[in-house]
Amino acid sequence: VGYLRVDVDRDGVLDDSGLVETGTDCNDADGTVSSDQTYYLDEDGDGLGVDTTTTSLCSSVPPDGYADNAADTNDTIVNDGVEIDDDNIDNDGDGKVDEANTKSENDAHPEYSTYDPLDEAAVDSAVVSVRAKKSGKIRVRFADDSVYVYTIFKGVNGKPTVLQYLDSGYYLLLDKAGKKVAWVNVLNGAVIDRTKLSKRGYTTHHLQLADLRNDDRKDLIMTSRKRAQVRVAIAALNLTKLQFQQQDQIVVTAPGVKLANTTVVGNTIDLRDQRVAIVNLIVTKAHRLVWLQ
Repeated sequence: VGYLRVDVDRDGVLDDSGLVETGTDCNDADGTVSSDQTYYLDEDGDGLGVDTTTTSLCSSVPPDGYADNAADTNDTIVNDGVEIDDDNIDNDGDGKVDEANTKSENDAHPEYSTYDPLDEAAVDSAVVSVRAKKSGKIRVRFADDSVYVYTIFKGVNGKPTVLQYLDSGYYLLLDKAGKKVAWVNVLNGAVIDRTKLSKRGYTTHHLQLADLRNDDRKDLIMTSRKRAQVRVAIAALNLTKLQFQQQDQIVVTAPGVKLANTTVVGNTIDLRDQRVAIVNLIVTKAHRLVWLQ
C-alpha cells in the first residue's frame, strides 16, 4: 500500500510520498541533489558565472550556458584561473589575493593570448598598458583588470627600454645595459626573437622605428650612450619569419648628443644635441651604417 518513510536514493532526505513522514527531496532518484540549486549565467563558457541572471533546478549539474558560481569578473571573455587585480578575491585559488599573474603559475591568459598580435583592433580591446619593471621584466595590464608580469631578460638588473611595434601586440625591448634586444608578443609573453648586440654596457637608450630601406618595412634603430660614446645599432624586422635580420652597429664619440633628439629622414640618421646634428650616418643598400665625417 505504501511506505512509512521514503528515501530511495539514501541521501538522508525523504521524499513526499511517505505515509507517516514526508520530506522535501526534489528528486529521490538522485543522491547527489535534494533541493533546487541556483546556477549563474556563463555566456563565455569559462566555468565562471555572473549573478545578474540565474536559474534554479533540481540537478547537481548546471545546465548549458550556466555555472555553479558567480565568480566571473568579465563574462565576455574567458579568464578562468586568472587573478584579477584589486578585487580582494583569490581568483586563481593559490591562497594569495590580487597578485600579478605569471606564465609559470597561471599560464598565458586563456583568451587574450589567442588574439592575433597584428590585429590592431583586437590588441586595442585587450591591452590597457605595458610598463617596464626591474630585473628585465614587463608588466601588462589587460582589459579584464588582470595583470601579467613576464621576465624577458633573466639575470639582469634595472628596467628595459620598451617600444611598441606600431599599434600591434609586438613590443621591442632593450635590456638595461643595452647588451641584448628582444621581440615580444605581450598578449602571451612569448619572446619571438632575441639577439645580443655587444658585451659592452651603456647607460641610457632610445628606440625608434623607421623605414630605412624605403621598402615599406620598419627597421629598429637603437641609440645608446655611455659618457661621450654613442652606439647606433639597427636591425631589420622580418614580420614573415618573425626574426631580427640585417643587423649593424657603429660606435662614435659624440659628447652633447641627446638620444631622444635622434632624427631619421630616408636612410639618414642624425645624432643631435638640442639644436643641430652632430653626427650624420647613412644606411647603405646592404644595410650597413656609414659615418659621414
